[in-house]
Amino acid sequence: MHKKTFILPLTLCLPFILFGCTGDDVAGEDVSGSDTTSDSGDGDGDGDGDSGDGDGDPGDGDGDSGDGDGDGDGDSGDGDGDTTGDGDGDAGYCAMGCEEDSDCCPMGSLDCPSDNYPNNWSCSAQGVCEFGGCANDDDCGGLLQSQECHPIGDLPTCFEPCANDADCALQPGTTCSGVADDDVKYCAPEPAPACEGDADCGGYGICNVESGECYCEQDGNCTAEGADTCVLN
Repeated sequence: MHKKTFILPLTLCLPFILFGCTGDDVAGEDVSGSDTTSDSGDGDGDGDGDSGDGDGDPGDGDGDSGDGDGDGDGDSGDGDGDTTGDGDGDAGYCAMGCEEDSDCCPMGSLDCPSDNYPNNWSCSAQGVCEFGGCANDDDCGGLLQSQECHPIGDLPTCFEPCANDADCALQPGTTCSGVADDDVKYCAPEPAPACEGDADCGGYGICNVESGECYCEQDGNCTAEGADTCVLN
């Protein structure tokens, strides 16, 4: 799931085992007695063997019953997996699709694409636009000299650090609630309210009513301008 989050450059603004005796032999050696005992032993052996085979048959029956239980449990397991696994595994977020780096440049930008901030846009191997971000505080100069370069979600971003909400007075609709990866605070807009329907996502996916978050499963779920591609997590 991916909640809709917008981080605008602030420079200007969830693993796939018988051996048998003939009748003559018995008659000829019956006097010894040992052969008689031996024949009796053979008889018992055969009898026990048959009885053993009989026991084996019920055992096979139990085995079949066990197999039945196993198949039943397996089918139930597959059902549970389909119910929860597919939804989570296919969730993604909407982004701008591209074929080449220049497709990612903001309209009217000069010297874009380039290796220099803020024109260091590129088209990834997945066909999605990626912003290189700032390299250091010097990249964040210009009109707002107090801006600094800090990582937000692993993306180096220019912003002016804040200490309290009063520091965000010049950025209406924001509070000093944003926290960069290095724990530096910045002015951020209030979190978007939980969605109740697809319309609440504004073209940035469809609504998961249970979690209140917007997500996408395919490109067709992404209809917002500049966000026409579903990036699966």
